[in-house]
Amino acid sequence: MTVKVSKPAINVREELADLRKPTGVAGEAMLRAETPQEQFNLIGAGRRNIFINGDYQISQRGDYTTEVDAANDSYFVDRWKIRSSKGNASYMKFQVITNDLPPHLSYGRVVKCSANASYTTTEHMGFRQLIENYQELAGKTVTYSAWVKSNVPTTIWILQEGGTNVSDISTPHSGNGQWELLTLTSTIRGSGNTSILSYITTYGNALSGGDYHMSTQHQLEVGKVATPFEHRSYGEELALCQRYFEKPAFGRVTGYHTATVRAGYQFKVTKRADPTVTIASAIESGGSSISLSAGNITKDNMSINGSVGSASSGIQAQLEIDAEL
Repeated sequence: MTVKVSKPAINVREELADLRKPTGVAGEAMLRAETPQEQFNLIGAGRRNIFINGDYQISQRGDYTTEVDAANDSYFVDRWKIRSSKGNASYMKFQVITNDLPPHLSYGRVVKCSANASYTTTEHMGFRQLIENYQELAGKTVTYSAWVKSNVPTTIWILQEGGTNVSDISTPHSGNGQWELLTLTSTIRGSGNTSILSYITTYGNALSGGDYHMSTQHQLEVGKVATPFEHRSYGEELALCQRYFEKPAFGRVTGYHTATVRAGYQFKVTKRADPTVTIASAIESGGSSISLSAGNITKDNMSINGSVGSASSGIQAQLEIDAEL
């Protein structure tokens, strides 16, 4: 007996068109992933962004909503450090802005860096984030991305590793004053004893007063494709920042005995290393300034010692607890 099997006709053109349909950023990233671990990271199982405070949520040192001078190698918003070949603070300014955002954002924070004077072709202006335990990334392909707005057509990303001074450079911003997503994909060598992932503007090009770049949503992730920025809650981001820097207000305590104060302070987060502690604006309950000192400093806590007017006096002080890289 003969059995006939029929099958619907296939439109070859439609099938080929389906194959040509774009996969999107996420789909492209999954297709280009070479290991199960890389795919695991891409689907959001675990933290993706190696940078801390990539969207400037946390700013314990100040709000910086008014433009201020920026000295080389000084920290401003948490985890971000000024990078200026001039060194002198009068050459560069920075400011936190909330009313000029990339088109996909309805709220957020942006940092603007501006040249306050001319830079030569051998100088640069920008900022950077130092990565702790960067050797764990050695041999891995990473992608650095952020939204950038600039009036300088040579604003670029630089991935720089210390020791051998290895640097990889992104495609530059167009300089048209519009928001653009700049990306850089590279392989971490793990060379030298330090590693820096830098955002530097006009590397190898001249700058004039008024030249600027603005940026937000910095992300560094393992993989070959820049995926959408990973938002973390304010509380989680604050805790990550406080591993390196904490600025609490130290409250009222009573004297241990006449004219002496001794108190302990437990840090909100265990620090990266034993921190340096600065005590400022210390006053007793009567309003008089007093001298306090920090002692027995560990990664977890410290003691505060000083003199006051009487055993019943209290103190208030501003602390800066610094364990930055």
